[in-house]
Amino acid sequence: GGGGGGGGGSLIMLGGVGCQATLFTALALLPAALRRRRLERRAMEHLARGKDKGGLADEELLELTAGETMKAWRLSSSDSYVTRDEFCLAMLLRLEKISAEDLRLVQDTFLRLDANRSGKLESRESASRRESQRELTASLDF
Repeated sequence: GGGGGGGGGSLIMLGGVGCQATLFTALALLPAALRRRRLERRAMEHLARGKDKGGLADEELLELTAGETMKAWRLSSSDSYVTRDEFCLAMLLRLEKISAEDLRLVQDTFLRLDANRSGKLESRESASRRESQRELTASLDF
């Protein structure tokens, strides 16, 4: 009997074809990824230049950070101004460097940690939170 060894060779061949397909897919996507990175870099350079140097006018940049989108992203603390942090986050979202879902998750985490709702995480809050957790744990240990 020489018929038993052919199955192993077929499996190796199928595995090799699968690896080759994965490699070809990665290579096919590489130009798109490089193009996207070049476009992102150009967009960032465009943002950094003023209108006099071929970039967006300040009014256009401000327009990008105004309106309903800012409210949907929970970034707008005021209708009359945009803070530095709000502007930076809006630009990162617009450039798809972070997703709206990731931002929402981080914002929710901040709210959970901001025990006194001051909008700031203070060292006392973390110490107070640890003490409260210790007291709760101690009361459960009875």
